[in-house]
Amino acid sequence: MKNEMMSWNCRVAVILSGAFLAFATIGCVEIEGGNGDGDGETSERVSCLEQRPDPASCTVVPRSGSLTSERKLEYSVMDEPCYILEGLFDVTEGQTTIEPGTVLYFGENAGIRLHSQGSISAVGTEDEPVCFLGLEEERGHWRGLRLLESSAPGSVLDHVVLQNAGSETWTTRRQPRNHGGIVLTGEDTSLTVSNSYFSQNMRAAIIATDSGESNLVVNSSTFEDNEIALKVHAEDVRNIGTDVVIEGNDLDALVINSAGTGSNYLTISTSWPARDVPYRVMEFMSVTGGAHFQVEPGAHFLFEEDSGIRVSGGAAMTAEGTSEAPIVFEGTEAVAGHWRGLYFTATQSPDNKLSHIEVHHGGGHQWHHGRETSQGNIVLSSNSTTCSVENLARVDISNALITHSAQFGITVRSQHEVTGGCGSITFENIANKDVHDENTDRSEGGGCFCSSGPSCDNCGG
Repeated sequence: MKNEMMSWNCRVAVILSGAFLAFATIGCVEIEGGNGDGDGETSERVSCLEQRPDPASCTVVPRSGSLTSERKLEYSVMDEPCYILEGLFDVTEGQTTIEPGTVLYFGENAGIRLHSQGSISAVGTEDEPVCFLGLEEERGHWRGLRLLESSAPGSVLDHVVLQNAGSETWTTRRQPRNHGGIVLTGEDTSLTVSNSYFSQNMRAAIIATDSGESNLVVNSSTFEDNEIALKVHAEDVRNIGTDVVIEGNDLDALVINSAGTGSNYLTISTSWPARDVPYRVMEFMSVTGGAHFQVEPGAHFLFEEDSGIRVSGGAAMTAEGTSEAPIVFEGTEAVAGHWRGLYFTATQSPDNKLSHIEVHHGGGHQWHHGRETSQGNIVLSSNSTTCSVENLARVDISNALITHSAQFGITVRSQHEVTGGCGSITFENIANKDVHDENTDRSEGGGCFCSSGPSCDNCGG
């Protein structure tokens, strides 16, 4: 069962973990008195989502200028009830520790950047979380946290509340991958998030799309009322726990997106489970380098226009659902040809298995320019002009529903092979033939695929 958020009168999260039901207060701090220097008396701390502290009672963090050397965050430990940060601050070395119960307020477009040898540790408790908030309670008031190519030990956010971030990108080129509540970029940058709450953030609450080089781990956290909850590279999906709640956002999905290279390269073997929300693929995924991509029963994929999944380079894809929990691949719009489809080339792994699947709305773009036979919901083809066994593909398909293709349902180029069909595949609303199989004289519907194995000799009819 997924985590459930109760109505937010006093903002209490109900978390079901295993057989134990826990009630956790999210956020904290109430300040009484004080002179703006952080020396006022502190009353009992309550949820910062129930009652935010008065900014007039908070310590203002000094900043001498706009240069990196002038905007260094001088605190190694932040343990006062609340702080106000105006502008951008840098942590370039050492770890900044934020103690339980501390609230950090950020002014318009303010934020913290951690890079070089800098890291952050914000570890609260159920009763006294750490809160990162905008001075104004609105989406996108402050810029957020950016972790940039930091080789320091991993940053940690545990029992944290982060709201109102994502006002601007972190680069002058205004790249979407640098725009969100928390942005991870660069090789070896790492962040672990647990038991935390993200809300009212512009763009993505957390974004990590740099070619799988960022090490992001998220568990037992809730994303609510953000534009997007999580936008990650395909290789980071394995570290997003199934206990993460994504609910009540503008887009309720786990968004898969690259850093703008045009493809998510999945080069590690991994298994994607079914979730309470779909995987939303924004650019085509390329499974390669011998990786084994496994999809568990009940998983649901939504594909943006012209996206798809390509399996090549000796890699393999196993998507075996069940009759009760099929695996669904479909377009973000229910229109024939909205996305490319599933494409197999240069892979003869016995692990290429598609069973109890549904594939809808594909065939919208040729995988090889000028070849309409490389266009369909499922395509086995090669871009090579000469036949070589290593460029051929073999896939076992059974118990499949293939619908609404803008070209073919399944297309099998010469010498490639599909096994396991033989009547267990259903086709509906296919623009051209259900199956285009260059190895046989197979006509629309019915019959079996050629099953003699990939070879540079036609297997005949």
